[in-house]
Amino acid sequence: MATSLIDRPVLKPAAPTAPELAGLFAHTWTLAVNVVNAAIIVSILWGLLPPSLLIGWLATMTALVAMRIAFARSHARDPGALSPAQWASWHSLGSGITGLAWGATGIVPLVVADPVMHVLVAITAAGMGAGALILSFTHLPSFRAFVLGHSLPVVLGLALHGGTTYLGIAAMGLVFTAVLDRIGCRLNLAHRETQALQARLVESEQRMRDFAEAASHWLWETDRRNRFTTVSEGVTRVTGLVPAAFIGHTPTEMSSTDPERQRISSEIESRMAAREAFMDLPMTVRLPDGHTLALMISARPVFGDDGGFVGYRGTTRDVTAQRAAERAAEEMRRARDVAAAADELKTRFLASVSHELRTPLNAVIGFSEMMAKEMLGPIGSPTYRSYAANIRDSGRHLLDLINDLLDMSRIELGHYRPADAPVDLREVVRLCVEMVRATIPDGAVTIDDAATAGAPAIRADPRALRQALLNLLSNAVRAAPQGSAVVLSVTHAAGGALEITVTDAGPGIPAGSREALFQPFGGADPERTRRHGGTGLGLSISRSLIEAMGGSLTLDDAPGHRGTRATMRLPAERVIVAAQAADGAGD
Repeated sequence: MATSLIDRPVLKPAAPTAPELAGLFAHTWTLAVNVVNAAIIVSILWGLLPPSLLIGWLATMTALVAMRIAFARSHARDPGALSPAQWASWHSLGSGITGLAWGATGIVPLVVADPVMHVLVAITAAGMGAGALILSFTHLPSFRAFVLGHSLPVVLGLALHGGTTYLGIAAMGLVFTAVLDRIGCRLNLAHRETQALQARLVESEQRMRDFAEAASHWLWETDRRNRFTTVSEGVTRVTGLVPAAFIGHTPTEMSSTDPERQRISSEIESRMAAREAFMDLPMTVRLPDGHTLALMISARPVFGDDGGFVGYRGTTRDVTAQRAAERAAEEMRRARDVAAAADELKTRFLASVSHELRTPLNAVIGFSEMMAKEMLGPIGSPTYRSYAANIRDSGRHLLDLINDLLDMSRIELGHYRPADAPVDLREVVRLCVEMVRATIPDGAVTIDDAATAGAPAIRADPRALRQALLNLLSNAVRAAPQGSAVVLSVTHAAGGALEITVTDAGPGIPAGSREALFQPFGGADPERTRRHGGTGLGLSISRSLIEAMGGSLTLDDAPGHRGTRATMRLPAERVIVAAQAADGAGD
């Protein structure tokens, strides 16, 4: 719970500062009064005391006054010459010596028998004590040094004179000195508490100002006609205009002339006319250079003690950058929505067209297969048989491309959901190896799958796993040089993850080009397609299928930096039984 300033205890103020102490020396008129009073007393006592004693006393008083004036001027020239503690010591010493100088008048009752002179000494002592109270109560040690220095010699002189009357006057002097001391202590305490309270008020005002300026860019006040009377310096940082440019104008007069902006500004004007508080009302200001600032203005009305309206106090925030960012974000959102809609339309179009092409394409492949095999009888020229075979091979390639497009469309549309079933990985490997071997000419490339004998049973989507492995094997066989071997292995990685690797001895793939191959059509450059075939979608589809099952697919250099190694990694939680296939598992 917040504590108000009044509820908080008054802090004990710090010791007086050097400037404050030095200021006590600066009352030159009071110092001059000391010299004048001393001269008057010397004239009164002239002829009653030895002239040399009186002149020496007056010279001492003058020297003390000159010393105090010199201290004041020294501080004016160099405020940091002495520390606060040194100023306090010198001030107390000077006050004590001055008090003793005035207290020296206490010898008058001992050497002069005139009672009038004795009364003069007592009145002078009382006056000097009261004067010290007025001038030095802010520094208690200096006050006490002066009062004791001037009172005790006078009291002692009166007491030594003898007689009941003089002893009574001496006793009254002691009481008067004690009363002065108590009054000085009370005034000093009140002064210190007042200083502490003023410091707390200044601190509280600065704190509130800091809070207000942290929450806004500038502060302002208006008079009862809603014209700016005070504008903080923060306005210059934002607008480049000096505060004086706003003085005498109303918020509405400083707003933009645009009709829509005027409508908004009129709301501020109506609120102010109704003497209502408001918060974060929009307003714009057009600068002399043509730029327009978007502002948020908040204010509350101020009323005097008599309840009369005095004006408004408010804050203003510059939200130009925020509004620009909001507009940019909105434009980006609209552009993103348009792009997403166009992308979805493209994907749906591909899916629809691909699906419609499959039926006639299957017919082209089937009939060309029948013609190439002359199932209904010889077709004559061998060239026609070659054309039929070319039609069949081209149709199969086109069908592969369409199937890949369909898979890619389902993945991009989010329609693909991987199955989660027990799979005998050894059986999947065997089927994929057999399918790829059937497409390899005799002696061209071999597939070494000996390192898959310990493949475990896993939980996966069998069709997706088979498709991904077929793509990797087909890519490796196409890239492998004549007479080399493609190595297929299944191993357990750190943490129990399962790694299926396919390694070829081909020319390899530059490190900077590998990630691009996972983009749709990333590998379909003309030269690569001419040498190795493919649609450019296989790796992209394979990675998407494996990632859908929580795994990953990467490419790196084969051991010895000759060839490429593709690695499918499946998480450990998909492994059912290590080193053997689970009974009844299948695809």
